[in-house]
Amino acid sequence: MKLNWELKKVKDFAEVVGGGTPSTEKSDYWGEGISWISPRDLSNYPSKYIKKGNRSITRLGIENSSAKLLPSNSLLFSSRAPIGYLAINTVPVTTNQGFKSLIPKKGFYTEYLYYLFKNNIKYLESYSAGTTFKEISGSVIKEIEFLIPGYNEQIKISNVLSILDEKIELNRNMNKTLQELAKMLFKSWFVDFDPVKSKKAGESVGLSKDISDLFKDSFKDSIFGKIPQSWKISKFGELLIPKRGKIITKKTIIPGEIPVVAGGINAAYYHSKSNATSPVVTISASGNAGYVNLFYNDIWASDCSYINKNVTDFVYFSHSFLKVNQNKIFHLRHGAVQQHINPKDLMGLDIVLPPISLISKYEQIVTPLHNKISNNLNEINTLSNLRDLLLPKLISGELKITDSQKLIDEVGV
Repeated sequence: MKLNWELKKVKDFAEVVGGGTPSTEKSDYWGEGISWISPRDLSNYPSKYIKKGNRSITRLGIENSSAKLLPSNSLLFSSRAPIGYLAINTVPVTTNQGFKSLIPKKGFYTEYLYYLFKNNIKYLESYSAGTTFKEISGSVIKEIEFLIPGYNEQIKISNVLSILDEKIELNRNMNKTLQELAKMLFKSWFVDFDPVKSKKAGESVGLSKDISDLFKDSFKDSIFGKIPQSWKISKFGELLIPKRGKIITKKTIIPGEIPVVAGGINAAYYHSKSNATSPVVTISASGNAGYVNLFYNDIWASDCSYINKNVTDFVYFSHSFLKVNQNKIFHLRHGAVQQHINPKDLMGLDIVLPPISLISKYEQIVTPLHNKISNNLNEINTLSNLRDLLLPKLISGELKITDSQKLIDEVGV
């Protein structure tokens, strides 16, 4: 046993608290009030911290259910459907019955318990029972044992891992901002026509002269209503012709590191080579047909249409346009048993086509934003791999704090 590390049962270092759900038929139990967290709120939730879920309950809802108010800095742990979602609440919250949350006792650090549980999900799952779905009861959780270091060591270990998680979170938030900037610019220029409206009203457009000159000061009638002069109603196929991906199966795939994309999302298979270089926009051909996504790494485009630099210089414009018209793309789907969308369907999509010079200018402005997003994603991947490498070694006491700090310094965090 490590020096100053002791074998502790969960009940020795935390109070285990279940949750509950007020009657959904009582409207005065629900509404503005105290955040009520369910496992669904933590599905694909990227952050370590949470303060709000999709729903809230009132004090009356708490009083008339088994839901309990958890103080800030508790550890939320989903104990069923599925087992292992984790988060630390930054404000008092309640949960549904799918949680067995931990309120740490004196001398035990919430951040450390978060990483302790994160590193031991499989171990925790081994204590589950149930036929319809697996669940860990509160009484069972209380008796599970872990080797725990002293309080100061808990803080040091948590701080090392938190450095990585904080940088990952910073990059994610930065990417959200960059994505929003690109989206706002597209909407302003190509949906709301703000520069044209400003010119027509005799107001400053707030743009440099070379960009301002690309916009006229008047509108004309069209089937879509008023559109800027010099723009035209056209088809998406006049701007570009999407390519069709090459279907690949589990039998023919050669394992590698290149994600296979089908249905518009990463299909959880990896191939040894790519057929579409990044950046690449995919539009799913079947399944959830018409779903639009953007990948910043090379992929194998399987059951989807795709757009990349081999198709057009206007990849980011194409992505923004397709996302804005997502519902129209869904309406292009055809087929009785399984719906499909192919390149020819996309080419028939009506579009208000601006001058190519304006599309080029948009692409020129947003490309650095997307390049930064791509760099941030690569750094997130590096940091996540390092965190996952350090986590079991630090939690077990195998790796010294000083040695782990050296590894972090090497990646420049």
